[in-house]
Amino acid sequence: MNKLPAAVLLFLAGVSRHVLWELLPDQTQALAWNAIGAVVILGMLAYVGVKQNLLITWAVIEWWAYEEMLVATCSMWRLFEPWVVPIGQEQCSARMGFRLGNISLVAVGILALYLLDDLQKTTTRERSK
Repeated sequence: MNKLPAAVLLFLAGVSRHVLWELLPDQTQALAWNAIGAVVILGMLAYVGVKQNLLITWAVIEWWAYEEMLVATCSMWRLFEPWVVPIGQEQCSARMGFRLGNISLVAVGILALYLLDDLQKTTTRERSK
């Protein structure tokens, strides 16, 4: 089986993200844009993870995938069962009744510390060569 070139995959991802939402009814387009975009990003994250296949890369991908799954899930959920999202609040948080962004802040902090440590170790190794 031939593998699709990256350019074809990127083209299909771009068309999905920037064209498909326009084919839907006006009242669903914004939520469809969010959901389709999140699914496209999940696909790209998987592609990068498979190509690079490093533990730290997969850790970042897992955090980002969590974020995109929230976007896709809540956007599709609101298409079928709308709820009010107050100004300044995240749509998933409004549905769940607590700020899901706090979970992300903890994950971002942990990943940032790990990435900085890894970068410092890599820089030190390169200098010693």
